[in-house]
Amino acid sequence: MNKTLQGILAFFFVSIFGLVAMGMLGFLGRSVYLHFQAAQWKTVQAEILTWDLVQGSGKKSNAKLVAQYRYTFQNRRYTGQQLDFSVGSDNFSSGRRSRQMDLLRQTPAQVFVNPANPAESVLDRSLPVQQVAFALFFLVFPCGLGTVFILSYLLQFIQHVSGLQAQRFVFPLLGILHSLPAPYALLVESPDRGLGSGLILLLFSLLLVYSLFEFAWRIWEPQRGLEPLQLRFPRKGVPATPKPVKRTLSEP
Repeated sequence: MNKTLQGILAFFFVSIFGLVAMGMLGFLGRSVYLHFQAAQWKTVQAEILTWDLVQGSGKKSNAKLVAQYRYTFQNRRYTGQQLDFSVGSDNFSSGRRSRQMDLLRQTPAQVFVNPANPAESVLDRSLPVQQVAFALFFLVFPCGLGTVFILSYLLQFIQHVSGLQAQRFVFPLLGILHSLPAPYALLVESPDRGLGSGLILLLFSLLLVYSLFEFAWRIWEPQRGLEPLQLRFPRKGVPATPKPVKRTLSEP
């Protein structure tokens, strides 16, 4: 396989990981934003019209809970079907699914309504912590290849345009990008946080603290993080650091 074809294939696969990483970042940002916003929504009584547990691929763990409910807000009647802020089938937490089924069995049920847009409502406004923890882990492996690719080229472009050594910040920025929602998901009240998801969120929260410290240190110390970049990406007109030459005992 020639180098041109290898380069094309590498660019293709890295681009795929980059697109998936952007989707993961979108999910994380959406989850945190909706959970934070829903804290101000109003609680109203609702009538459950229908609900069912739809099985996926014949496996109970891939089941998805669907429902339709009706509620009245400011003398107007609305119909909703959003149960929570998770995405796709719930194959992360059977406990979360069971809790939502209990909410649907209540008479009357309660839903949370967005006062700015009364047509928007949700039955369970808790943060899908286990999905968030999985997305953070998946964002590093295997999608970390995509975020490295995107961020590296972005900083390289900024460095080319501005002349600043922007690539010095690639590693702390990667740490911040991969771990930013972790402290929020770790500290927020959630009935679904287990030992595994809690440990993942704790590790990523520590990564965020270290990355922020490293980012500030590199602002304070302009030479920090510069030496490896000069070795790999020498500036124009500046030769790369030569590699040491190994000599044998027989050589003078």
